[in-house]
Formats: sequence, C-alpha cells, structure tokens
Amino acid sequence: MQHPAFGRVEAAAVLNQRLKHASLPDALFIAGVVAMALQSTQIGPFLPPHIWLLITLPCLVVRGPDTVTGVEKWMFLIFISYATITTIFGDDDRVKQYSQIIKFTIVYPGFFCLGRYYGARYVTDSLPLSYIYLFLLLAVEVVIQNAEPAWLYTRLEFAEGALHGTFKERNWLADYFFLYSYIIYENSKSTGKQKILLFLVLNLVVMVLSGSKTAMAACALAIAVRSSAHRGMRLFAVVIGAALYAWTFADQFSQDQLNVRLDEERGPAFEEATNLIYARPFGYGFGFVEAYFQSLPYTIRGLGEGTNSVFSVPLDLLIIAGPIGLSAWAVFFAGLGTGSFSVLAPVAALSLLNPLHQAESIYFFVAMLISVHAHKAGHLRAQRPAPFCGGVLL
Repeated sequence: MQHPAFGRVEAAAVLNQRLKHASLPDALFIAGVVAMALQSTQIGPFLPPHIWLLITLPCLVVRGPDTVTGVEKWMFLIFISYATITTIFGDDDRVKQYSQIIKFTIVYPGFFCLGRYYGARYVTDSLPLSYIYLFLLLAVEVVIQNAEPAWLYTRLEFAEGALHGTFKERNWLADYFFLYSYIIYENSKSTGKQKILLFLVLNLVVMVLSGSKTAMAACALAIAVRSSAHRGMRLFAVVIGAALYAWTFADQFSQDQLNVRLDEERGPAFEEATNLIYARPFGYGFGFVEAYFQSLPYTIRGLGEGTNSVFSVPLDLLIIAGPIGLSAWAVFFAGLGTGSFSVLAPVAALSLLNPLHQAESIYFFVAMLISVHAHKAGHLRAQRPAPFCGGVLL
C-alpha cells in the first residue's frame, strides 16, 4: 500500500508541473482581460488590447487547437466577403470604411478565436481572475474617475457623474463587468444561491455607479433562464434587482425624459435605420452609417460624426449586409447554429439596444461563453486543449 506522504509528494510534483506549463497561457489571459479594460489608453496607433492580440494570436495559430465551428467559419466568410464587396463597389459616401474592414476581417475574429480557445481551456478549471478581480477593478475605476489621470481617463461631454473610468463610456464598463461575471457564473461549481448572490451584487453595484440600465436587464435575464437555483430564489433575486433598478432610474422614466428619447434619440434613429433598410434591403457596406447620419439636415443624439454604427447590433448589421448581416448577428450574438442560444439569450437581448459589435472585448467574452456552454453540453470534447506557446498537454 502506498504511503500517504509519498502520495502527497507525488500530487505536489504533478501540480508543480501543471503550473509550470500553464503559466504562459494563463499569464496571457490575465494580461488580455486587464488590457481590454484600458480603452482610453492610446499607445501610438494601437490600444492595449490590440497589442495583446498581436502577441497572443500567433501563439494560438501555431500551437492552439481549432475550437471554432464550421457554422461560425462559413458565416464569417460569407458576411465579410459580401460586406467588403458591397463597400468597395458601392457609390455612397463613406467614413473610415477601410478601418472598419480591417476590424471586422482581422481584429474582431482574432478576439473571437482567442475567446473560443480560453473558454475551452477553463471549462474544467477555475478562471485565473474571479470576482475578487472584478471588485478590485471596480474600486480602481472609481479612483481613476476621481483622479482623472490623462493616460487612463478620457473626460466625456455627457453622462456626468456616471462611472466610466478607463472605458470609453459607461455602457462599455457595465457590459465588461456583466459579461465577465456571466462567464464566472456559468463556469462556477458553487451552489445556485452563492452564484446568484455574487453575480447579482456585482452587477447591481455597477448599475448604481455607472447608471447603465441595459446590462442590469441582461443580468436579470441570465438569472431567470440560466440559474439552477429554486424558482423562488430566482424570482426573489429578480424582484430585488428590479426594485433597485426602479429606485436608481426613477427620474429617467418621467414623461420629459421619455419624450427626449423618443423625439431626439432612439425614436428618430430607429425610424431612419428602418427607412434605410427598406430602401436597400441588401445593405450598404461598411462606413456608410457615420457618413449618412452626419449629413442629415437635423441632429440625432448619439449619431453622426465619430459614430459608425446605430444603437442596435441587428439593425446595424442589416444596414451593412442585409439578411446576411442579420444572419451573422443570429450566429455570433444569439448562438443559432452553435447550440448556444440559451446561454447567449441575455447577450442577444443586450445587443438589441447596444452596439456591442464595435468592442473587441465583446467578441472575446461571447466566444468564451459559447465554448464553456458547448463543452458542458457535450458538443465538444470535455477536455482541456493543449496550452500553446511551448506548453504540453495538461
């Protein structure tokens, strides 16, 4: 019979060996998640997440497994081919169309592939960064908001008092915290009550500080459809969240505030977007939205110069590539064809009122959710992929 001390030594040796080989990809993951929060830090022509992508993606291509499905590959190829051709041969005025082509062809797919890799990697292991990281990051964001260091913070002309910190705006901050906490929530092995408590508390605090409404609605939907807790517990959590939601945004549901949104923001934006789709149902290509809305004879709040998408992902992709664009939204943001509809339902709902497709981190986090769900559902082999960059199978 093996001596217990020998067993402990052997287990320690195995753990040490695993940590040795896992250090590089895990370190890259941590660096990437932190870099994606630094949206106001410009390093030459790049942002920190772009530099991280340039370093990490070649490692994945050389040594990492292919976790992207055929549906995703074909949908991407069809969408990008059609949208690029429409852009090049279209005769409409355009703004920054080539930078948009590069983003949709290289940057966003790169983050998506890395997200698919890391989602598969951590399906059986805990994430290197958990709720402790998110609460610490939230505290750092509050400090930065008040200190306003030039290389980390950009002052906004709107939403004064709302927390946005190192992010471009408050909604991007709220989306980041929601999506990463949602990945922790899906990957957690704790009980239903513990999962709901941490997930709900974090997103409620973010909601109060940032004033972002849509991310909290997505959080409530995630609890309602994805929690394994008793129905009464889920209902209680949703009710608590709804009560704090109503208290936080009570002044924004006044008739005057609703009129502003209907008459100056979402109302005219939706009307113009639907008119564009009706006029040309097969799409306009990249770079059209900013050029069109900045040349209108009247101003729509939130659209125009500097804004290259409308407020809704499916509407914007319809304007870009018609039914093919809508199909791309259905695959990548609603999980149709990949077996991930239930886990992406909150993301799909969030994308109806937010231009999620314009942020690199969204593709990374969404892809992680797809991989975590796919492995747990048995769509892919339930084993970790080999670490890249010189690692060995763990």
